[in-house]
Amino acid sequence: MVLALRPGRSLGQFELGTLLWNVLTLLRSSQNAFPNVKVCWDAQESATGYILLSIASPPIQLLFDGRTQRLMLIEAYHPTTTNGSSRSRSPSIGEWISYRNQLISLAVGPNDLGITLRVIHRLFGPTYPPSPHVAHADETVISYPGVAFSFHNQLLNRVILSVQPNEEDGGEADCNELSEAYYKPKMPVFLDSIDGDVACAVIRLGNRSQSERTMVCFSFHFFSQANPIPDVNIVIGHTTSEDIMCDFGTPLRTFWKEDVGLTFHDDSTDRMKIHAHLRSPGRTNGIADEPNPYFMSYFNFGVDFLIDPILNVVIKVVLHSNIPGEVLFARYSRCPWSIHRREESNTVSSLDKCSSVTRWLKGEGPTPTGSFTPLLPDSGDPQTDPPPHVKQRKKGARPSLIPSEFKSPIALSHVEPAMVLDRTADVIDEGLTLQKPTRLLGFDGAVLEVTENDDVETLWVF
Repeated sequence: MVLALRPGRSLGQFELGTLLWNVLTLLRSSQNAFPNVKVCWDAQESATGYILLSIASPPIQLLFDGRTQRLMLIEAYHPTTTNGSSRSRSPSIGEWISYRNQLISLAVGPNDLGITLRVIHRLFGPTYPPSPHVAHADETVISYPGVAFSFHNQLLNRVILSVQPNEEDGGEADCNELSEAYYKPKMPVFLDSIDGDVACAVIRLGNRSQSERTMVCFSFHFFSQANPIPDVNIVIGHTTSEDIMCDFGTPLRTFWKEDVGLTFHDDSTDRMKIHAHLRSPGRTNGIADEPNPYFMSYFNFGVDFLIDPILNVVIKVVLHSNIPGEVLFARYSRCPWSIHRREESNTVSSLDKCSSVTRWLKGEGPTPTGSFTPLLPDSGDPQTDPPPHVKQRKKGARPSLIPSEFKSPIALSHVEPAMVLDRTADVIDEGLTLQKPTRLLGFDGAVLEVTENDDVETLWVF
């Protein structure tokens, strides 16, 4: 396999700025080319911490921003031996990375020991003098716009691609010096790889007493300010499935909703808000011959639309957060969302802890972001230094060992009991043994699915 190097843009199929879900989909569809992939994340900050995909062959590490889940750095490296003392016998980087349709290794001259600094200068031209690698003290780095080369014992050991803001981003273009770009990547506002992705879903909850409908406004990233993508408004109980297909395209999956697991709570007033989304406005309930609603799933946008089959209108919107370590991870892309009220300027977003979202929905005002401390077993202080790629390769992070029956401040302060949802209960004989129950918190027009870390995994609005 030969991967083409395009500084500041891509290495082979991996393009900077691409969403995590898109990269995972690519890897799943190319298992013969990439048979071994590991996912690493910070178990303490699984919703906002950096995410690292480590590919064994060819040896590549892909670093994603934890908030936007976009590919911000690509590192191709030469693996070391088991004890880490010397280079392994794997092919050198230059034998499977090409530049301008030519393998880098072909630029090695008869008097060169291998791919040295002289060879890189021969290909890319002059640049600033080498500087010590931030994470690897025994390596030196030279930088070019969009790419850096790290050398160990005078031989090329790493190729690092990062993207920096361009001129169209305005004042953000002068952020980092060239020598810092490989360990301080900054995603530009305008990038062709993010064109058409959801920027944010702005939610305005309705008021049933005033017959005011809930509305979700989707805004999108676009490549250039000269070609903006118009917003799409979804009004619960009004927008039709045809409207959705015109704006979002054909859904990746459509299936009938057959889950009636909450119907036995119909006589419990404390649970009414949680299962109210099961009912369609303007229809009778409990009629056996009525067809079930159906879902239109857009995994690439991180959203599901539940459609009433009789009225043909949206009756529920489900927004996903794609949190590592959870049951739904990698099934949906992350859909950033925020909730607004017309009479207030304060908002809450998908990056806020559920404690803040709950206080805001109850009219108590959001708590300061990051003020919530999960009641978890002590596992040491989380990493607050530079991201994982500037350190020695960290051990594969994994979900913390948390009791399945966890206690959350939400359950203590919320006026209504929270339901427990085990998404693995519907999976039979598929080898899924992950024990990650979530809690459902119901409000007027919204339900929050909350993880053990107090993150909102999904938001249901109806």
